[in-house]
Amino acid sequence: HLGLSLNLFAQMDVIQFEKPIYQRPQFIGGDIELKKIIQKNLQFPKSAIKDKVYGIVKLGFTVDTAGTIKDIEIIHSVRKDLDNEAIRLLKLLKKWEPAYEDGQKKDAKMTLPFRFYPNK
Repeated sequence: HLGLSLNLFAQMDVIQFEKPIYQRPQFIGGDIELKKIIQKNLQFPKSAIKDKVYGIVKLGFTVDTAGTIKDIEIIHSVRKDLDNEAIRLLKLLKKWEPAYEDGQKKDAKMTLPFRFYPNK
C-alpha cells in the first residue's frame, strides 16, 4: 500500500508543464541610458513653471516586433503642455529590444511615467 502511493507521487512529479518564457521589451542601453536621454532633452514647459503646475504624466505605448514605439496613449494626464512634452520625449526613445515569448518576438504594451517637478 505504501509503495503504491510513493509510485503515484513519482509519476506526478514527472508531469511538468513548461511555463512560457517571457521577456519584456528593453530600451537598448538600459534604464540608465533611457533616463539620460529624458534628462538631456527635457524642456519643462514655461507655462507650467509660471502656473506652478507639476506632476506625473503616465503614457502607455506598444513596442512592436521591430522595436518601434507605436499606439501612444495618455494614461494619466496632468495638463496638455506637460502631456505633449512627455509624448515628445517618448518619441525620442527609438531603440527598443522587442518582447519575446517562447523565443518569438511579440508586440508588447508598456507604460512609462514622466515626472515634471522643479529642481530643488
